[in-house]
Parts: sequence; C-alpha cells; structure tokens
Amino acid sequence: MLFSYNGSAWSTTTPMYWYNRTATHTFYAYYPYNASNQSNVVPMPVLANQQVSTAVDVACDMLVTGPKQQAYPAGSSVAFVFSHAFSVLQFNITMGVINTYTLKSLTLRGGNTASGSSGYGIVNTVNTVAQIGYNLVTGAVQAAANNSSVYAQTLTKSIPSTGLIGSIPVTVYVLALPGQYLNPVPAVKFTVAPLIGSNQDTDYANLSNNTFSAGTKYVYNVKIGGIITKVPQPCGAAGKLPVTIERDTVINLSNKSFIH
Repeated sequence: MLFSYNGSAWSTTTPMYWYNRTATHTFYAYYPYNASNQSNVVPMPVLANQQVSTAVDVACDMLVTGPKQQAYPAGSSVAFVFSHAFSVLQFNITMGVINTYTLKSLTLRGGNTASGSSGYGIVNTVNTVAQIGYNLVTGAVQAAANNSSVYAQTLTKSIPSTGLIGSIPVTVYVLALPGQYLNPVPAVKFTVAPLIGSNQDTDYANLSNNTFSAGTKYVYNVKIGGIITKVPQPCGAAGKLPVTIERDTVINLSNKSFIH
C-alpha cells in the first residue's frame, strides 16, 4: 500500500483500519514503492544503473523497516525507523605522481558464492522479485538460482567530471548489495586521463574485506601511482598504473544519511 508525504503528514488513497481494535499487528515498510509488489519480497532499485559520482545516487538507494509490532490502542500512528538496505563504498582517491590527472571511470567487481546456487554478484541488473529481491521478513537479499541475468560480478561506470586529482582527495561513492563476496573477491580499478595523452588504467586492487553489511559505509583511501599505504597491491602490471588501497573506517549508519 502506497503512503505519500505532503511535507507535514502521511496519507494513503486506501483507508486502513485497525482490525477489531484489539489485535497486535506486524508492520513492514520500504522505499521506493513498487505497485507490482504483493508479497514480503519486494523489488530493489537496479544498482547496475546507478551513477557513480561525488555523491551517493539517491535514486538507487533503498530504505526498509520492520518488523514493527504494535497493539491497539498505542497512539494514533505507527512509528517507523528506516535503515538502508544496501552498503555504500566510499573511495577517497589521490595521485602519487607529479603529473595531473582527471578521474574517468571506476570498475568494481565481486561475486557471491556464500549462498550456493542462489548466490549473486555485487550489483543487481534486474528488479524482478522472481529473480532477485529484498525479503522484508528476513531482512536480506533473496536471489533465485544463479544466472547472468540476475546479477553482475563487475560494475564499470563512467564518472562525471570531478576536477583534477592531486594531493587533495577526490571522493566517489558506489552502492553495493550486502553479502559475502568470494569469487571473485571484491576489488576495484580506475581509469584516469592525463592532461596530455590517452587514458590510463590502474591495476585491480583487492579491498581489505570481502563482506559488506546493509546500512554500512566502508571508507577506502586510494593512491594511484605510488606505494605509501599499509596494504600495497601489485604495481604496474602490464604497463598499468600502480594503485594502493587501505580501508580507513567502517561506519554503521543506522537511520543516518549515507553522506555522514
């Protein structure tokens, strides 16, 4: 059932009444609303379509809440506290070389084998609940048997202009499905462009963790072209720019905005 907010109050076109005025009911809610949903497994925004930029793509965010049990009478409304259904990865990117570059694209990869034949990749490519959806009762992503139309193990996205990369970090955000990614393990690479010349790719750099939790932000410090961080990755393979990456912080956002 769709509820809308007018700036001061919530309303619905279909009135709801408390059955027999005594029963305890269990409530679930989610955003964004999908009119085709008729079950506890709800469609998710397609993360393969997200824009990777200096801000989280809120059009692909998903908020969920429940179970919320409440008996009558317990006030005039049911109070919900929503949480984020997805994980967000924050990359703070600097250059370790004298030359000046601009950031052109990001590739993130990760495959989920923890759920056997119902594993999934780091982003979904469809929002059909028969293939993949969010189960409000279990509070987890629910996938059908593995097939390439359900998930993507690799996400490559062009990045709108962020200005020049130097010693001051450029920060970009990527939304990811929560889960444990083992095959392949989570890794990221970047494409940058010098002021003169053609684009250059970095090596893949493995992230320091393979499990992402819902409603959690993972912050990574990335240096392209230098090795000064705690966990160096392979450098300069096949003529690619070396890249190093370390995890900075993990922030449980609870009911906070992803940008926090």
